[in-house]
Amino acid sequence: MSPAKPALVPVSSAAVKWLANGQRGTSSETIFTHLTGIVATSGYESHPHDPADLGRCRRLLEQVPELRHAFSRMRDVSPIWSRLVDEWGLLSEMMDLEAPDWRKGRGTCPKTYNRMKQIGC
Repeated sequence: MSPAKPALVPVSSAAVKWLANGQRGTSSETIFTHLTGIVATSGYESHPHDPADLGRCRRLLEQVPELRHAFSRMRDVSPIWSRLVDEWGLLSEMMDLEAPDWRKGRGTCPKTYNRMKQIGC
């Protein structure tokens, strides 16, 4: 008998709003698809490759809080996602310190980018 799969996150009005109007990229779409079961990707799974990608993923998790609670399940997507989940808090702190206005599209994050490269992004 195979182990039961974790339940998918129900789709809220916040999730529908993100689908319609959110800042989307393949890595944030991968989070949405993996956690909800609704295909939002353009055909392949991806992880964030730079701070701009990371920012889109962070916005998704802020705008759709129920996905944040299931985020640890992203470890199942790939070894890189597993490392990202483990480092998410540190990457977020680094990004916030380097570019406090990243949500407004301002600032650069070279240290965050270097750390992302160190973990395989």
